[in-house]
Amino acid sequence: MLERSVRNKIFLLLRTTLLALIGGAIFTFIHIPLSWMLGPLVSTILWSKLTERTLYWPSYLNKIGLAIIGYSIGISFTYPILQQIVLQLPMMLLTTGTMVLFSILMGYVIAKCSEAHMFSGILGSIPGGLIQMVALSHELKETNEAIVTLMQTIRLMSVIFIVPFLVVNRILVHSNVNDSMDLTMISIHNLQLSWIHYAIYFVIVVIGCWGAVKLNLPIPFLLGSMLVTALLVLVNFQAPQLPKWMTYLAQLFIGTTMGLSMNLKFNKNLGLLVLLTGLSSIGLIVLSFLAGKFISFIYPVSLITAFLSTAPGGIAEMGVTAMEVHANLSVISAYQLFRLFFILFIITPFLKWWFQRRSLHEANKG
Repeated sequence: MLERSVRNKIFLLLRTTLLALIGGAIFTFIHIPLSWMLGPLVSTILWSKLTERTLYWPSYLNKIGLAIIGYSIGISFTYPILQQIVLQLPMMLLTTGTMVLFSILMGYVIAKCSEAHMFSGILGSIPGGLIQMVALSHELKETNEAIVTLMQTIRLMSVIFIVPFLVVNRILVHSNVNDSMDLTMISIHNLQLSWIHYAIYFVIVVIGCWGAVKLNLPIPFLLGSMLVTALLVLVNFQAPQLPKWMTYLAQLFIGTTMGLSMNLKFNKNLGLLVLLTGLSSIGLIVLSFLAGKFISFIYPVSLITAFLSTAPGGIAEMGVTAMEVHANLSVISAYQLFRLFFILFIITPFLKWWFQRRSLHEANKG
């Protein structure tokens, strides 16, 4: 019986892998940005919805993909870039605060117009990560997890399709990327590094991921890998550049996981909810573009780097895009990390406290 179960899992894994490869190949052929992430994402969603057949994808593959992306981001941290990031902290606070306030306002409007609960509308609109916001909604009785999941998915899909398309094809963003010299220097220098460097960093990344899990950090396999790699680079321990196929493999692992996790339960206001959430997501992208324009005017970074820094798409997605256009990964990951931690450690506890207090007040009033 156990042997049969193992064989069935292997068959489902091969089916899922084949679907992911087909999706990635098709998206590569038609020149879609982030083809090896978006292709598997779309192909697995379509297969699941159209055939209703089971797919299987081990969670550890997503963790490996995140660790690879984390390492790629970590090797871009240099001391001069770190100094620049420290100088931009006030701007990070300004842009993040503005985007969070805009998201809360849009969530309130969406909830009122679609007759959803206000808590669901707000949690569905804040760019703090699909998993994190759904987990928070699970702790609050008044929220609808399906609505939060749907809204977060629409926002995520909008950002990871629209932002990379605009950036890679230089639509709206016409500036040349001239602030990634540190990446070029790293790539050239790393050609002479031996296998020992790869082995050392492999062990260090594993330790970093384990430590991040133990510390309960958000996205531990990405953050753990990124932080330990960045730390070694900052103390001048040279890091080898990964071959391009490993980046594509990481994209496939992450994209397939995202596609299989998007199982949504629809509600009666689906049409209106999708429309309003889509418009609000576009509004958030426009706001992030304007913020990026302002950042590139104040600081010596390209508009592409600034736009990817403020785009509400997550470190992994924007990090992969940045690697494709040779933008400054250090600055981008710094802005993305700051927003993530700001939302998880300040906004999320505040919202939970506010929601619970409001619910208690309404219960006492009733």
